[in-house]
Amino acid sequence: SLMTISPWIPFSPGIAIFISVMIFNLLGDTIRDYADPKSRR
Repeated sequence: SLMTISPWIPFSPGIAIFISVMIFNLLGDTIRDYADPKSRR
């Protein structure tokens, strides 16, 4: 099976999704901070 030959291949889509979600999360926080100056601490 593919999992025994190269176990890192099934994890690559999960890692790509995780990185994409983190980038969009940080981008959204940055845009919110610039758009709403009242929310700054």
